[in-house]
Amino acid sequence: MSFYAWYEGDRTDVHTVVFTDKPDFFVPYFKGLPVDYSLLTPEGLEQMRGPQQYIHRVKPMIVAQVLRDYPGDNLLFCDSDTFFIAKADPLLNSIKPSVSVMHMREFTFAEAVNTYAEFTPANQDRFPRKLIELIESRTFLVDSVEQKFHKKQYIWNSGVLGLSKEVGKLMPDICALNDAFFKGSEWFTSEQIAFSMALPFKTTIVPSDQYIFHYWGQHQKVLMDGLLTKLDSAGFRALPLAERLEQVKPLTMKWWQEVKADLAREGALYAFANGKLKAGVKCAAKALLASPLDATFAKNLLTTFRERILS
Repeated sequence: MSFYAWYEGDRTDVHTVVFTDKPDFFVPYFKGLPVDYSLLTPEGLEQMRGPQQYIHRVKPMIVAQVLRDYPGDNLLFCDSDTFFIAKADPLLNSIKPSVSVMHMREFTFAEAVNTYAEFTPANQDRFPRKLIELIESRTFLVDSVEQKFHKKQYIWNSGVLGLSKEVGKLMPDICALNDAFFKGSEWFTSEQIAFSMALPFKTTIVPSDQYIFHYWGQHQKVLMDGLLTKLDSAGFRALPLAERLEQVKPLTMKWWQEVKADLAREGALYAFANGKLKAGVKCAAKALLASPLDATFAKNLLTTFRERILS
């Protein structure tokens, strides 16, 4: 809904496919929009997860399926924990045979080792370490050519994927990379790494975070679940399409600010609790600027800071 609320182009030029196990839930919200549904069954999902039952393998399987089902079209894939915050037209127009879209660039493999060692539970850095060992030990097939990857290459977040129909021919290789990476490292981000490694051989990757907000943190997902209940009413579903979209557009900006503030609050508390004072001050400043009257956060921040200083 946020896509169509912001989109200014001709709706006959776009078509949406929602992959879900509950299509009937969405029908009242999307009536009047060019939306089809692809039913996800337990059996189908198990097959998509593959022999290793890797949950994120479902994404490249779905992307490959859509590109096969719509061979003449470009594709814009969005995770369900995303919403649009700007006019989508320029983003759609940016997808070309030479340009692919992902959500945003995150870090190199080498940087991931330090990030996972410093900010996550013990031994989490073993995943990027295993992946580095794997890519340094062999080559991988991309578009019929054996390619070598290295630890200074960047990993991109795949919450958004914009692929041209021409790039679709890389999907078998991307799926194979995904399987090899997960088998060799058990890193839960293997699917986004597969896209990040294969796409640069044929395209330039550009970010989409100025158009689409992606909230992947568990705390932010809980927050958004609560905010989305504002739309969960018979009254909203009964509105004419234009009025439904008119209500959604300003909500996306409000939600964007609320989730960003929550991310900053969470980051500040985590940083202070782990002795990262500079990062904590930076995140706390962002949170307080976004929500200066948040007394609960101020109290929690003071408590965490005192505990850290006393310890």
